[in-house]
Amino acid sequence: MMKFKLLPIIGLSFLFALLLPLTTIAATEESLDGIAAIVNNQVITQSQLQTQISGIMANLKVHHQPIPAKATLSQLVLKKLIDTNLQLQIAKRQGIDVSNRQVNQTIRLIAAQNHMSVAKMRGALAKSGVDYTRYRKQIHDQLMVRAVQQQYLSEKIHVTKQDIQKQIDKFKNNASNNPFYHLDIINLPLPHSATESNIINAKINEIMQSLRSGMSMTTAAINASTPSLLIQSQDIGWHQLNQLPPAVEARIGAAKIGDVIGPIQNGNMISLIKVIAIKHREFKKIVEQYHLRQIVIKTGQDISPSEAQLMLKKVRQQIIHGQSFAQLAQTYSESPSRAKGGDLGWQTAHAIAPKTFAVINKLKPQQISAPYQIKNNWILTQYLGKRKKDLTDEILGRQIRAYLYSKQADKVLANWVKTLRKESFIKIMNT
Repeated sequence: MMKFKLLPIIGLSFLFALLLPLTTIAATEESLDGIAAIVNNQVITQSQLQTQISGIMANLKVHHQPIPAKATLSQLVLKKLIDTNLQLQIAKRQGIDVSNRQVNQTIRLIAAQNHMSVAKMRGALAKSGVDYTRYRKQIHDQLMVRAVQQQYLSEKIHVTKQDIQKQIDKFKNNASNNPFYHLDIINLPLPHSATESNIINAKINEIMQSLRSGMSMTTAAINASTPSLLIQSQDIGWHQLNQLPPAVEARIGAAKIGDVIGPIQNGNMISLIKVIAIKHREFKKIVEQYHLRQIVIKTGQDISPSEAQLMLKKVRQQIIHGQSFAQLAQTYSESPSRAKGGDLGWQTAHAIAPKTFAVINKLKPQQISAPYQIKNNWILTQYLGKRKKDLTDEILGRQIRAYLYSKQADKVLANWVKTLRKESFIKIMNT
């Protein structure tokens, strides 16, 4: 059984990341025509349930991880299938759709992440017993769920420029003496009674004992889960102390790599946190940018490639003899940059077409290239100059915005799914 990477989807825990289509295997035919659950006016079949369970078990075996009790695993998987079904129903009601092109792009990206062509990946799927049509359907559904989640989150989460700038300032002030900590976390619910407290304390002791024996956070969380208590491990990435809740910050500062900190009361959760790595760095991003202008002529029924090339040769001569590049671009160019006189602004190398980048590398500032062809376009490019640009704040801003957004997303999505369940008709059949 081969293990494949898949694009991350907001709100999925590690356990259900094991429900990847590329590792799903064909389920047996026993009891697969029954109904596992009714969700509003739709059903989840025993076949769907057993297929996903088989996929998870196969992944656990590949990673040499212990397999949870069948009843526990079945209930956890069924819960996730119900949650996914509810979100797909909303996507369809709201007219959200995913095109074949989007599915194809995702499949190509998955193949590239696994260092293979789509054809080779299809062969690997077939060897693993995965039907390609079913695989595409699962990719389609995952993209649908992502789309409906993102639409919901866009209405509920707002990160302001002030929020971002505040974090940028904190980052810069603490960059030299505030290391980054790579953390893995297990959260358990805060108990509200003596009985609950006894249960949670027992689970904490069980998990800590497993971790002391060398077990991974993920495996320890899965092993401690029960049908009524789903315990998850989550790699929360790199954080500075000032990005962590105060209760966590106070304990992490003195930790060493490999230490497990906790239990810590963290809001309405009890947290166990493992320090995976520690590093010190000062973030600085200086890039080279290139300023270009272009005139683009598209070939087709109205103009042949040779005619387009000849036209640009004449335009080039007009510019060399003193006519305005901007005016000629507005007259002849068929690029969106036409409105700006062909000005593309300042761009980094990766944003420039490889052939254009090769052309401008042979030019001096203010020089104009000979006409050249990229696909159905003939192009004339003027290289205006190069500069070094400090993009530290811009890149930090994007990263911090993503961090602030994701910090809220899991909680918002979890509450949303709980509401969906309460507002829906759900009947779980005897399995």
